[in-house]
Amino acid sequence: MYKIDKKINASFGFLRWFVETIPEIFDDHPVVIKNHRNVVKVFKVGDIQLVVKYYKKLTLANRIIYKLFRKSKAERSYEYALKLTEMGVTTPMPVGYIDLYEGIFLKQSYFVSLYVRCKPVKELFSTASTESEKGLSDFARFTYDLHRKGIFHGDFSLKNVLYYPIPDGYGFCLIDINRLRFRDYSRNIAIHNLRMLDLPMDMLASLMVEYSQIDQSDAYLTTGHLLFFKWCRRVISSIKRRLKSIIRIK
Repeated sequence: MYKIDKKINASFGFLRWFVETIPEIFDDHPVVIKNHRNVVKVFKVGDIQLVVKYYKKLTLANRIIYKLFRKSKAERSYEYALKLTEMGVTTPMPVGYIDLYEGIFLKQSYFVSLYVRCKPVKELFSTASTESEKGLSDFARFTYDLHRKGIFHGDFSLKNVLYYPIPDGYGFCLIDINRLRFRDYSRNIAIHNLRMLDLPMDMLASLMVEYSQIDQSDAYLTTGHLLFFKWCRRVISSIKRRLKSIIRIK
């Protein structure tokens, strides 16, 4: 018998029954939009489209840690989504989460949110130059606002930001938010947070010029600072790959 931990957004109390049945119906539902480290599916309940994320890649250690020492990814995603919304940052509206435990082990973990009609920001930066330029400018402002509010995404990459048109440009939506950090602003931490943005060098330079203008800092120093962090990331990744290959050989 599983022990269930769940929470439902008060605004979506009428969907409680759906959240509670997710562990039973999830595997058989056919509408999959992502199946990699986690599985993401779209459900329709009446006129409402919902996204359910199942965190399937859980190590044995994490199954214990999430029970005894740390909140599950689903619970963190739910709570962080509420906090982002309160702070005026766009993210899919959280509906709820449900975790199933067996003894000290987390067995299943699901996060439910409303479906949003946004596109990956990478597509915006692949469009005509004028749209890309406006998109980079708006994205720089969005990123700076996040940092000044003390919001730092643990995987701030192009795959975790969506975009949508607004009257004077583009708005942005954060997803995959279970690794968010809320902390006091530091310029060093802010630039370090940008190291996972995989943009062509000319676009990256343009982004940093925009960011520096908003930040009232030197664009050359800021860009150099970021390139140093990106170089460090590549070196560390290379070392990790080498170590893994050595371990496999042995």
